[in-house]
Order: sequence, then C-alpha cells, then structure tokens
Amino acid sequence: MIPRPGYFEFSFPLHHLSPRSKLERLLQDEQYRLPDDRSLEGEQPFATMAAAWNERGLHFAVGVAGRKRPVQVDAERFWRLDCLEVWIDTRGDRTVRQATRFCHQFYCLPITSQRSRKPKAAQVNMRRARENSPLCDPKVLRASSEIREDGYTLLLTIPAEALTGYDPVESPNLGLAYHLNDADFGGQAFPAGKAVPVESNPSLWAAAELVH
Repeated sequence: MIPRPGYFEFSFPLHHLSPRSKLERLLQDEQYRLPDDRSLEGEQPFATMAAAWNERGLHFAVGVAGRKRPVQVDAERFWRLDCLEVWIDTRGDRTVRQATRFCHQFYCLPITSQRSRKPKAAQVNMRRARENSPLCDPKVLRASSEIREDGYTLLLTIPAEALTGYDPVESPNLGLAYHLNDADFGGQAFPAGKAVPVESNPSLWAAAELVH
C-alpha cells in the first residue's frame, strides 16, 4: 500500500541561514525544522530534522534522542543501519521522473565505523538516472557529529560546488527529499519513505522554496 504522503505533492519554505551562524542553530530554531512522514501518518517523529540554505550551499542537522542501542553503521551498505540520505534537484522540476544531472543523492553516517567515531559523508549516483551529475570529492562535504549514550547529533553541509546547477537567485526552488534510517527506531522521511521509489524518481520529492 502506498503511504498517505505518496498521494500528495508537498511544498515548504527552506529558510536562509547566515554564513556566520553555527549549524547547531538549525536544531534550536523551529523555522528550520523539516516536515516528516511520521507526523503526516499521525505518529510521533523520533528525530528532529532541520535544514537551511545560503549562497555557500545547503545545511542539514539531525538530532536523535531516547535510543536504547548504541549507534550502528554499515559503511558498505550505508542505507541499512544509522544513516541520513538526502536527495536534491537544483532545478526543482517535479515533472521529471528520471534523474537528470541536476539531481543528487548524498548520504551521511554519524560514525564511519565502530573504530572511527568520525562521521562519513559521500555522494552516490542516482538510480536509473537519465544523466548523473559528476560525483563530488567527499572531502568537500563537511560533517560533524556528537555521539551520546541515548542518541546523536549530526551536522552536514553540502557546498555549492557539489551541487550541479545550484543558483539560489536564478533557481530559488529545489526538489528535496530525505530518509533517516535508525537502527533503533526505524525510518523517518519526507515527503514519503522508501515504500515508493524516492531513490530514483524526482517527481516524488517535495518542492522547497528558498526564502530569506
């Protein structure tokens, strides 16, 4: 059965963050909070998910608390355990059902492995893409995390140089979707989870309007 969010088209404002602001502000200010499919289904979200933009790129923040298990990751099959996946279309064309070079998929792990407590972020090719954007050097992605006994905080910046076609002035509307997988709580996503082919179909992503 298709989840309820899969029946609708969603749009929301993505607010500007001053380049001088710390990314932790995203979790403190409600204007940066992203919607989630759990609340749309009448359930409580397990994570705070926030995002913002500025001329330097896009910024994401995740806050997870109340876990009973330690953080777990799979560096090879990144989507299996604790992982944030983000899909971005810098042209925001929601009529396109196959990814173009303006469509991107990134993922971020709160830790690289049980031995390395540093986060890991990378770009991967879109599934069944008509044309893929060039994969960015993972070194340009800026990620940091704070691991606690009951959860974690994860901060990610995707710079403009990693986003083909990113131009907030000429193209102030983006396609955006995320899926937060949690080894303890399950999944949280917007606009819909992986019950629909969000990994390969940009028309299923929400429309994010860049606002000041």
